[in-house]
Amino acid sequence: MSPSLFSKEFVKSFKCDVYQLAKHHCATYPLSNTKSIHPFDLVHFDVWGPASNSSISGTKWFVTFIDDCTCVTRIFLMKEKSEFLTLFVKFFHMIKIQFEKSIKHLHFDNGREYINHDMSKFLFKNGVVHEFTWVDTAQQNGIAKRKNRHFLEVT
Repeated sequence: MSPSLFSKEFVKSFKCDVYQLAKHHCATYPLSNTKSIHPFDLVHFDVWGPASNSSISGTKWFVTFIDDCTCVTRIFLMKEKSEFLTLFVKFFHMIKIQFEKSIKHLHFDNGREYINHDMSKFLFKNGVVHEFTWVDTAQQNGIAKRKNRHFLEVT
């Protein structure tokens, strides 16, 4: 470009607000200081996908389960979104056998992939309270959304 065209302009006049705002993920929200006292009293989860390219094993989706007390995260890869219920049941039984604990509350967004008769029946049968949040609200389902974003940025 020709520098002589801009010799009388200040650099600050070229500031682009849209560029700066596009780099922000969301507005700030107050942090919650409440934490579960016991492991697996509250588990957050979220499903991410589909990826534009599948992995070597053919997976395009993943689900993250985050324990609110310890922040320990488990990731399960899925070829299809419909595998979620099967993976959740496996995760639930793994917690029950390995840690002799039962999940008491399950926190997730109000996405339609989780709301079905089989999932509701399983949660009711096992005494798990499911807490819905509004769809696409990171401030309500922030733990799982931020964890997924972190995984994607790292990979």
